Amino acid sequence: MHPVLEYDRSEIEQSLTRRFETQVGRNPESFAVRDANESLTYDVLNRRANRLAHAILRVRGAAAEPVALLVEHNASAAVAMLAILKAGKFFVPLDPGLPDARLDAILENSQAALLVSGATHQLRAETVCAGRIPRLNSDALANEPDTNPDLAISPDALVNIMYTSGSTGEPKGVVQTHRNVLHAIAAANYPPHGADERVAQLTPFSFGGSTAMLFRTLYFGAALYPFALKQEGLGRLAPFLLEHGITRFHTVPTVLRNWLSLLAVGQTFPALRVLEVGGEPLFTRDLERLLPHTTPPFLVRNAFATTETFIATWDFIDAAMDLSEGVVPVGFPAPDMDALILDEGGQPIARGETGEIVIKSRYLAPGYWRQPAQTAAHFIPVPGEPGVVLYKTGDLGRLRADGALEHLGRRDGMVKIRGNQVVLTFVESAVRALDGIKDAAVIAQPNASGEQRLIAYLVAADPAPTRGELRNRLARTLPEYMIPTTWHMLEQLPRLPNGKLDRRSLPAAQGAVAALDVEYVAPRTPLEEELAQIWREVLGVERVGVHDPFIELGGTSLQAAQVIARASNVTGVDVPLSAVFDVPTIQGLSQLITQRMAERMQTQDLEAMLREVEALS
Repeated sequence: MHPVLEYDRSEIEQSLTRRFETQVGRNPESFAVRDANESLTYDVLNRRANRLAHAILRVRGAAAEPVALLVEHNASAAVAMLAILKAGKFFVPLDPGLPDARLDAILENSQAALLVSGATHQLRAETVCAGRIPRLNSDALANEPDTNPDLAISPDALVNIMYTSGSTGEPKGVVQTHRNVLHAIAAANYPPHGADERVAQLTPFSFGGSTAMLFRTLYFGAALYPFALKQEGLGRLAPFLLEHGITRFHTVPTVLRNWLSLLAVGQTFPALRVLEVGGEPLFTRDLERLLPHTTPPFLVRNAFATTETFIATWDFIDAAMDLSEGVVPVGFPAPDMDALILDEGGQPIARGETGEIVIKSRYLAPGYWRQPAQTAAHFIPVPGEPGVVLYKTGDLGRLRADGALEHLGRRDGMVKIRGNQVVLTFVESAVRALDGIKDAAVIAQPNASGEQRLIAYLVAADPAPTRGELRNRLARTLPEYMIPTTWHMLEQLPRLPNGKLDRRSLPAAQGAVAALDVEYVAPRTPLEEELAQIWREVLGVERVGVHDPFIELGGTSLQAAQVIARASNVTGVDVPLSAVFDVPTIQGLSQLITQRMAERMQTQDLEAMLREVEALS
């Protein structure tokens, strides 16, 4: 049963900073943000944000303008975002993991007036700024006042520009207002969010949902625990949740599946109350694997959300619900929102039929930054309803008989890779632009575990570039999730009579990868064979040689976490996540593990000898 929610609409007619300062007055000594290095109470977080806000005002004045933000995934990010808003401006979060070319494109498109960064990223900030805009070190503000800036900020003021997943050739920034963010927080508050919550933050703050999660946590006076999943690895997520007593967190189904594969039978998380899932279709089999690791009362909230809409529909699932096999519904519209299913002509279609998901509300994003044509194409005003618009999501869905929405994936050539939107034609263009490549096609295909991967088909010049060279060149301009994991060399691409690419005639790629740039050498020792078996199962490939590079076999960072966790369990040796990339072959990983085993034995022998000497004494 989907509960009917009501919320106080007067609460969204303010700014996020005013609401935060209200919580500071109520709970000054409660923890607001806790990371591996520091724990900030609401009072300390407010004072640090105030000092940075005054520094920004001193440098730029009080005009509303974009301010870029380059920080780690930690408490400093929360300080900086609050400070930029307190200064009457709006922030443009930059992911330090993106290539310089991508950061440069975002800075150019956003027209940021200032770049705020911590001491860790000062050199990187200097590189991407290239003298175009001033920089401000957020860690050098001891002499600034720590009082709240005396600025009146309207609910209609902009909060941020969020660049959506790097999925198109030109950056596309979604803008949000204080009112829209506050509506997303207040209108979708189920299961109810309490001040005693400990919320894990897994995704970078450059994602729209992550920003909303920060402000939602602060809205209710709870505590946020940033966890840098990409750096720490999935293998460390379970200990993190248990150590800090995390009560809720959000993830995408791909990450959830990979994480569940690492958990031991019977391992549970007693403090966990809510798991929030969205961004991709969730399947019944995912819930069947998840629920044995939870303890009542526990709920899964499955939602349909985009950067443009935040949470538009949602539903919750618990262990007692009877779900049919297949896609788990994303439920019913949040208050003051509606979900429509329209055909290609923009007309409503019957329940049970598949069409485009279109969200109707007055609380959607105002549009795309400096892209009026894109805004007009996707955000359509509703005649006779001032302020209400229709947002065309480009996602496919259908309504069940009870009115619940099912999310079925992307309508066009856009796919989701590990929760990130990717346009296949853009990746194709990037591959075609590489030296030595005559033609290219890129498709998305699920691997053995059902996760989407990118597969590239190439027509190359003679001599053809190696796959390692191709990956390295693409990594200069593309994020990791946009780089194909499998490469196939062809004489020519199949074409239709009209000259268009015939994707259906591309050779099957399921179950194997193309030939690598190294000669195949079979495992030679029991340890190498054990590691090779782990690689075969995790990567879904038929054969692994001891010299085959992990990345060139199609390995991702999520799969690397699985490999390391399983290798550590089998051998009893604690292996760092970076090992898969530092020594990216079976031979290299085997040598590292053997060396650590020997070191451990030497340490044990030394300790035994010392105990004998102590006994003699």
